[in-house]
Amino acid sequence: MSNKISIDKIKAELSKLTDIERLKKELERLKVELQKVDINNYFQLSPRAQERVKNLEQRYNEVVKAITQAQDQIDKEIQQLVLTFQKSRKDVRKRFKSIRKTAETQKKKVTKALKKKLKPKKKKKKKTKKKSAAKKKTKNKAASKKSSKTTKKAAKKKTVSKKSS
Repeated sequence: MSNKISIDKIKAELSKLTDIERLKKELERLKVELQKVDINNYFQLSPRAQERVKNLEQRYNEVVKAITQAQDQIDKEIQQLVLTFQKSRKDVRKRFKSIRKTAETQKKKVTKALKKKLKPKKKKKKKTKKKSAAKKKTKNKAASKKSSKTTKKAAKKKTVSKKSS
């Protein structure tokens, strides 16, 4: 039987909880009671404790002021850094553009110079052929001079040998 009684009690409590209107009325009653209660009566502070609370509030306000001042100063410094960074970025871009332009002009000059040097090499080959032909002529002249010298020497030897005989 005890089981039956406990089950009946549980059923009764569940039916109370499921009744929403009844719960609303209970909440309203609790609300009115809480409004009647004065919290200050429960938390009466001694004059010494009140002074301490005031000092803590003053310290808190001072700390908050210091933090806001520090935050403002940090914000100003960050803004200055951002402006400086942006300005230096612009300067670097300008320098980079000018360096790029000079590099491109130097590249063009170098390519022109290389093209000029490469083209004359083809002409030089033709000149070298002419030079080699000219060298051959000078070699032929030198060879003919040598041959004429040898013929003169031979003639002298003949005359010397005739005189001695």
